[in-house]
Amino acid sequence: MAVKLRGVLFAISLVLLCAYFLGLSSSNHNTTITGKTTSMDASSCPFCTIATSYTPSDHAVPTNPDPDLVNPNCYLILSTELVIAFLDIMPISPGHVLVVSRSHREKLSDLKPAESAALGLWLPIVSRAVMRALGRDGGDWNVVQNNGKSPKFRLKRMEADSPR
Repeated sequence: MAVKLRGVLFAISLVLLCAYFLGLSSSNHNTTITGKTTSMDASSCPFCTIATSYTPSDHAVPTNPDPDLVNPNCYLILSTELVIAFLDIMPISPGHVLVVSRSHREKLSDLKPAESAALGLWLPIVSRAVMRALGRDGGDWNVVQNNGKSPKFRLKRMEADSPR
C-alpha cells in the first residue's frame, strides 16, 4: 500500500512539475489575500492546520513535503500562496484529492476573486495529473464541491474533491 501511494504521489508531482515548467507558475496567478476567517475558528479547522504547516512552494509543487508535520499524516501535492491540494485521508476512491483555498472559507461564495481564479486554474491541472497517475488518462471522473458543513467531518469549510 505504501509503495503504491508513493508511486501515485510521484506521478502526480511529476505531472504538476511539467505544468509548472510549461509556464503555470503559481507566482503568476497569486495576489496577497487579506481576509478574516468565517464562523469556524481557523485554529480548529484541519485544513487550516495543513495550510499553516506547509508554506507555499516556490514552484507550486512541493519538492519533499514532510507528511509528519500534521497528525494524521498529510500527503501534500500542491502548495501555492492561495491553494493547497492533498490526498484525502479517508478516500472515497483511488486518487481522492482535496483542493482547497489556503485561507479558511466556508462557502464558494466566500472566496476572494484571486482565490477563485487560483482554484479554477489548479483544479483541472490536479485532476488531469491524478487521472494520469492512476493510468486513467482521458477517462471520466467527478469533481465534487462542498459548501458549508461537511457531512463527513462536520466542518464548515469550502472544498473541492477531485477525482471521485
